[in-house]
Amino acid sequence: MVYISQEGEVIRTDRALDAVIDLYDAWKGGLPEITLTTSGSTGPPKCIALSREAILASVKLTVDAFDLSSSDFFLCNLNTDYIGGKMMVIRAAETGADLMAVAPSVNPFADLENQVSLFARNRGRNFFSFVPMQLQHILRHDDPTALLRTAKAILAGGGPVAEDTRRKIQELELPVFETYGMTETISHIALKDLRTDDTFFTALPGVSLDTDQHGCLKIKSPSTLGQWIITHDVVEMTAPEKFILKGRRDNIINSGGVKIQAEEVERAIAQTFPGLPDFFCYGLPDTTLGQRLVLVLEGEGPEPDLSRLDLPRYHIPKEIIRVRAFVKTPTGKTDKIKTIEK
Repeated sequence: MVYISQEGEVIRTDRALDAVIDLYDAWKGGLPEITLTTSGSTGPPKCIALSREAILASVKLTVDAFDLSSSDFFLCNLNTDYIGGKMMVIRAAETGADLMAVAPSVNPFADLENQVSLFARNRGRNFFSFVPMQLQHILRHDDPTALLRTAKAILAGGGPVAEDTRRKIQELELPVFETYGMTETISHIALKDLRTDDTFFTALPGVSLDTDQHGCLKIKSPSTLGQWIITHDVVEMTAPEKFILKGRRDNIINSGGVKIQAEEVERAIAQTFPGLPDFFCYGLPDTTLGQRLVLVLEGEGPEPDLSRLDLPRYHIPKEIIRVRAFVKTPTGKTDKIKTIEK
């Protein structure tokens, strides 16, 4: 654990977190840019240099969205080699808020039993950020009222939030916001309040949206310094500042001439079979169909009756493949390609 107070006091119990202190000090010292590598979950990882000006613009977007200030308390439990973790540290440095950092794990709260009183004392001022896997684990295995209910806001980014997790969030009325963004936009540029039944993301003020000829989202944001970025995410625009994320363009499976968006099938499966272990849909090479839609399930257990899916016939997976454990990227996303290749 590392704790950095508003006054610059540092308490460190884990040398593995020295990178947090180094980043915090470098940013306070005027670091002109950061260079980092994309997660690699949807393509080959690539190095990107982000300027201080663009990073400060991203910080302002988040600070304004959640009314963050020096009186708040930030918890960083994300890998600071990647944008989500770096931005939690930099936001704390910029706002002057107290920062606690713990090593990334499936349950970041597991080693914080001695700090429960600290979170309780800051009730309504705690700012958390999780990848969906972490949030799902906490809600499935722990009493969430102890720490999650002390939050001012909870970010859930890096992938879609599972349907059963969303239902639990609504049941507990937790202030969880699913985020949309990427390394190139320097963290999130749009939010979805998971306490509601909204299916769309809403862009933060100052962010402009559009689509290209393929229906993929285009973004112009203060954090992109006014430059348009074209994503590979297929969206449905419901208003100039709102969009429904359909899925990745490179996750469209062409099976017998029928184009299937893998994420749409995944959503239907999650709604029909709540509590199903982790899974994803994938297109395997097929000599007849070109690509064959399959459902990949993690671990052991009963198989879902796919005939129950309310989907067109060609959108129902042709088979179910079991994998003992999914391969994860360093940011906690499922690496579909490496998982299939196991």
